[in-house]
Parts: sequence; C-alpha cells; structure tokens
Amino acid sequence: DELPIDQGQERKIRQIQLERSQLSLNFFNRNANKFREKQGLIVAHDEYSSVLLDVINSLGLTEDATVLEVGPGEGHLLVELADRFKDITGLDNSVDMLERSRAAVTETGHDQVTLIHGDTSVARGQNISSDLIIFEMVMHHISSPARTFQDCAALLKPGGYLLVVELAPHDQEWVREACGDLWLGIEKQDLDRWALDAGLLIDQGSYLQLRNGFQIQIRVFKQGTPDA
Repeated sequence: DELPIDQGQERKIRQIQLERSQLSLNFFNRNANKFREKQGLIVAHDEYSSVLLDVINSLGLTEDATVLEVGPGEGHLLVELADRFKDITGLDNSVDMLERSRAAVTETGHDQVTLIHGDTSVARGQNISSDLIIFEMVMHHISSPARTFQDCAALLKPGGYLLVVELAPHDQEWVREACGDLWLGIEKQDLDRWALDAGLLIDQGSYLQLRNGFQIQIRVFKQGTPDA
C-alpha cells in the first residue's frame, strides 16, 4: 500500500472512478421521481432522524453556523437543518435531485438555503467554508470517498465537523441495481483511515440496528489539532 503508483496506473484508476461516478449519476437522473421508494427499500429517513438530530444538537453549533449537506436528495434533512441554522447549502451532482430539494425548501418557506450543482470538488472551487458538512446515506454512492474526505477537510473551518450517516458493511448485492449503490456499506476502519489521512480527528460515533439486516453508523469527525 505504501508503494507509489505509476502515472499510467493512476490514470486508469481515475478513469474507473469517473465511470463509477457516471453510473451513480445516471441512476439518480433516471430515478429521481422514485427516490423515496428506492431509499425505502433499505431505510427511511424518519427511522433514524431523531437520533441524527440529537447528534447534530450535541455538537453545540450556534444558529449562525454555516452548514453544507452533500446529496440532500428530496430535502428532508435540508428542511430540518433550515429550522436550526441560518446559512444552509445543499450540494448535489444530479440536477433532478437538486430540483426536488429546491421544491422541499420552497414549500416550507425557507429562504436561507443555497443550492449548488456539483460535488465537493466544485464546492472547493467556490471557496465554500463550513462549520458542519453532512453526508446522509450518500458516501456509498461516491466512487472515491478518500478524495471526498480530502475535499471536506479543505472545506471545513477550524473546529468544524464532518458528519457521516452511512450503512455498515452488508451482503445485500441487490442494492447495486435497485438503489444505485457503489459500495455495500463502508467499514468503520475505512472511514477512520480516510479521515485521518485527510487530517481530521475521530470524534463520536453511534450505531443503529435496522430492519432487513441493515445497520446504520453515525460518525463524526473534526477539523483541528490533537490539542484542540
């Protein structure tokens, strides 16, 4: 693992990651109007939202905190965040899903939500700076989570938090086709390694056992130094 990768292999790896990203994007473009149904095959937001909001509240952020949600889907969490914070950004690489988020925040009358088409690299290009970045059931759709962690470390303010809601590893192969998943859950050790490699600190974590053998992990990582 410590051996350098030659440029030819690096290009091939990057091409595979791009192809996987496109497969995920194509899935959401095709299934935007069925998102809730597809997600419900695994777990619905309402089944763990109270625990997630408790974790967010425990971070001690003020209402003036800047919050970025990556992959807001139909906007359920985005609306809940807008009830608590004044400066919210939703980031999604699917135009169709972004429009569904827009409809949700418009319907609830929240005008402090900014929606951006793109991924974390686009956010870096716009010099976005956040106190809290949230990935809710999104990381298993990303072709290169390690690179995403690097982006998040650059996007976080000092003392800021990265909150990841993700499936624990499972063997349900059907989710690849039915839900567009690239990863069958993600190992705790992988999340920790990507975070540490990006210079983030490991913070709190909790685990919820859900139906059909799926387990959700809620992990928090922090931007800062070991003395912080």
